[in-house]
Amino acid sequence: MAFARLNDIVFLAQQSAGTAGDVAGDGGAPQLWKMLPFFLIIGVMFFFMYRTQKKQADERKRMLSSIKVGDAVITNGGIRGVVSKVTDKAFIVKVADNVKLEIVHGGIATVEKQTEEDGKDEKGK
Repeated sequence: MAFARLNDIVFLAQQSAGTAGDVAGDGGAPQLWKMLPFFLIIGVMFFFMYRTQKKQADERKRMLSSIKVGDAVITNGGIRGVVSKVTDKAFIVKVADNVKLEIVHGGIATVEKQTEEDGKDEKGK
């Protein structure tokens, strides 16, 4: 008896699933229209994410290319120093008296430009 009821439930579920696609009448095209806003939102989200990342990469490239001798820099490791020499692949950074480190371009986190009048950075620290 329980098996017969289960069989009837499965049969009804199959019938209702089979007729749900036929309600649209044109083979399920309205299902795609229902998902169109979802695809548009995903597309717009990826566009803005790509654009933001590209802007940040361009800004970083500009920052690294503008570094010159005398600029105060902070490395990714948190070491502060002053650029004493610029090469093609690295910067020579003076961190203390008689202590110079060679830092590759990717190792520079931020640049604090030195003002010529008082030797302090632009933030006035």
